[in-house]
Amino acid sequence: METLNRYYTINRGPHSVEDNINLKKENLFGAFDAEIEFFDSSFADQESPIEHYFRETHHYHAGSAIAENRSDAAKPGDIPPFLKRSVYAPEEIFIEFANIDLSINSLLKFADKYGLLVLGRELEIEYNKLYEPLQFWYENICYIKSLLNITKLYQQKNISLLKNYFESIRGQWYYIDKSFDKFLKEPIKIHISSQLGENFEDNYESLFFAVVEMTINPNLERTTSIEVSINDENKIKKMTRYRNLISYIYATVLNFYNNDKEISNCLKCGNFFTKSKKIIKGELSESKKIYCSDYCRTSRNKEAEIEVRIKKQFEKKGYQFALNNRSHFKFEEKIMFPDIWLYDKNNLSLLAILELSASEIRPQSKKWKFKCNQIVEALKLINSWSGCNYAYLANSLGEIYYWDLKKIDKINGKFIGSPIESKDLTKSKNVKFTNDGRMIKDFKK
Repeated sequence: METLNRYYTINRGPHSVEDNINLKKENLFGAFDAEIEFFDSSFADQESPIEHYFRETHHYHAGSAIAENRSDAAKPGDIPPFLKRSVYAPEEIFIEFANIDLSINSLLKFADKYGLLVLGRELEIEYNKLYEPLQFWYENICYIKSLLNITKLYQQKNISLLKNYFESIRGQWYYIDKSFDKFLKEPIKIHISSQLGENFEDNYESLFFAVVEMTINPNLERTTSIEVSINDENKIKKMTRYRNLISYIYATVLNFYNNDKEISNCLKCGNFFTKSKKIIKGELSESKKIYCSDYCRTSRNKEAEIEVRIKKQFEKKGYQFALNNRSHFKFEEKIMFPDIWLYDKNNLSLLAILELSASEIRPQSKKWKFKCNQIVEALKLINSWSGCNYAYLANSLGEIYYWDLKKIDKINGKFIGSPIESKDLTKSKNVKFTNDGRMIKDFKK
């Protein structure tokens, strides 16, 4: 089984990335504090859908959802007790979960902070290896990413783009998202209903909410419990207990839909973030927030200053600028994401990428070699789906450097006084832009 070749192994050995990902157990297990607790006893006689998934696909035991590798059994005393560590799970942990870029390091960073999705509680174990299959992580992250993507389109009333995710096949409506085929064994596909008509525009609201319901409900069935808690002031308080981390994550997704908030992508880093609607003169209006953090806002402002400084040079040579919001470029570990797309002002084809640096980086800088490698790797990735061969970097001094993938042995961060004439560059054949700078072909793989 493929997932047995690449999975999480929680081991007391060294941290290495080979076929398995090895980490100390105490770094991957955390107990939830405050009002959120994970537990088993209330569900002793029931099997949740999550446990059914593990039992059917990964041979987990239904009662504990732990995979036991008997060939690696340890002798008593080989495994030191877990270090008890409490961490507060934020109310919007689903945002942090959806922003995982699916690289191994990002997965481990999240697991190190909050624990594993099902094995997140402090447990007494007999054997020295436990695992959660990567495919289980990929599936849940991708389903929530997909759900948030269409939620943003629905909230923006962008029906034309929303329509691309739905297909009527022989009278049956399906939700299909192929954006994550690199990580999933098959595209995300949800069979919705045959009771709706064939016209999408007449049924898009019902179809959208059906996807929300069918994504969240299976992950909340038999995973929560409501109890009464008495505080120090003898006041009754409702306490919700969650069986595991993944059920709590889906519960926070549900809470998001119950609150009057919007989902958006940061204009700088592309990460998801939520923003509250404001009431202005008695009317509900959309928030103007476009960055997920002060860091992203400050960073983008510095880049904008450089952009203004050099833009006319590029426009005189036949280029147009399109800001890359990066929302499609969150899938590759250690890959630099370009700040600007440069496209031809006449036929609107992609020409090059432009990186803006708020520092005075240049060939004499200590980080120059690292930056060159970043740009080359990003250019190779983008070239694989767009045919783009060229990159520019502009530093805080307004100096411009140039890369040509076809001549990378000679032109690898070459200083140039001004941009190359756009007519002298090979244009992308399959990636174009609209007149207002929107990319027509999205990044998929």
